[in-house]
Amino acid sequence: MENVANIQILTNEVKVKNNFISGNEFKINPKFYKRTGKTESGYFTELKVELLNTEENPFPLDLSITITGVFEFNASIKDDEVEKFLNVQAVQVLFPYLRTMVTNITSSSLMAPLILPIVDVTKIFPVV
Repeated sequence: MENVANIQILTNEVKVKNNFISGNEFKINPKFYKRTGKTESGYFTELKVELLNTEENPFPLDLSITITGVFEFNASIKDDEVEKFLNVQAVQVLFPYLRTMVTNITSSSLMAPLILPIVDVTKIFPVV
């Protein structure tokens, strides 16, 4: 992160819906999405997690959280280094915030807190 001049982490969207499904045995099946790009103020990595109630996988709530990291780099960094950073290190920086938000939002909503497991982000978003 020596080439990173500035980092800004933003919350884009938080949606929570209680589906009022009772029971104790639910399978957590989060879906993760990533988007990277360039803005006027720098480069960004956007992460989204969704936990949704479906017929195949009943779940007591619908939860969707999207956060974005905006990164400014030193002028000496090369384009391929920026690309790698946005796809690996930026995800590693943002993922703990996403995990914490899931836990805090569910517990603050007077629901049982959900704790996403610690994962290797390159397994969720393989680097090509």
